[in-house]
Amino acid sequence: MTNQINNERYLVKLHQDILKIMDEVERICTKFHLCYYLMGGSCLGAIRHNGFIPWDDDLDIVMPRADFDRFIALLSDDNNKCEKDRVLGDGFFLRWISTEKSYNLPYAKVCLKGTKFQEINGLAAKSAGIFVDVFPLDSCGPYGKIIKLKSYFLSALNNCLFYKGVTRVTCITTWD
Repeated sequence: MTNQINNERYLVKLHQDILKIMDEVERICTKFHLCYYLMGGSCLGAIRHNGFIPWDDDLDIVMPRADFDRFIALLSDDNNKCEKDRVLGDGFFLRWISTEKSYNLPYAKVCLKGTKFQEINGLAAKSAGIFVDVFPLDSCGPYGKIIKLKSYFLSALNNCLFYKGVTRVTCITTWD
């Protein structure tokens, strides 16, 4: 019973922090007229649970490619600006190929400073703050069926390579 109570408290705190990040993303999207949508489990949770799926530990949004590129450009330029001119609030940071040399995911993460969310899963282990995932949404046009088939094949191959090195999967979250 104690583990269940601790897990519920952990998820309540985690969800609160994820919503802080989403509030910041929403502020930026509103200010710069950028479009985004909830996706996956985040969308399902909003509809079915009026919030998060109770056991979910992240929030996913998707942006049309043009808005995603503009969002990334706005936040990537923050590194070259003085503090008062930055777009992203002081308590947050962007993880993307423009801000991290070794970043290798096809989507960005807006993270909360002072937190640590570590996913331990073989060679793919990364450590960063609690986050909101931001995915680009691309149009497939007339090539949709071919792209879907190739995507399915590449996803299956990626899963095989990813899971080959996995000995156990654990998530650790800490707050400073």
